[in-house]
Amino acid sequence: MYSQVIYRERFSIRILIVLFFVNLFESFNNGIEKWLLNSLIKSFNKLSRIHNILIAKQDIISKKSAVKWLKSIREPLSVIDKFEIAVVKTNNSQLSESFKAYKKSLFRFEATLHKIATSENPIIETPDYLKRGLSKMGLTSTLSNLD
Repeated sequence: MYSQVIYRERFSIRILIVLFFVNLFESFNNGIEKWLLNSLIKSFNKLSRIHNILIAKQDIISKKSAVKWLKSIREPLSVIDKFEIAVVKTNNSQLSESFKAYKKSLFRFEATLHKIATSENPIIETPDYLKRGLSKMGLTSTLSNLD
């Protein structure tokens, strides 16, 4: 049932356009701004719920689908700072709260997908000479900072 969930994170351009219009219509003081803000809040809340459901049901996510979803999440992760700047410009606390929840759930979902995608990879033991070298480098760095 859950394995057939269609999930796409490709709405980032739409969000930036909507945020642009929110800032544009803010000066007109009409209902369009409220409608756009409510639409964005609903979108962020819906995606947060989807992320949280998929995190809770992570045992149904296969490695192949996790890799596929990781590729689709790259776009919103790459523009998340632009989203945040645009959300701050709206000066709407409700939108800010729903965006924070979305951002948190997106990062948690990405971490879960990464864990699933790399769970079957072999663990490579760090050689002793690298461990000693890193330890020595850390010690010399600490001693040089004390001088």
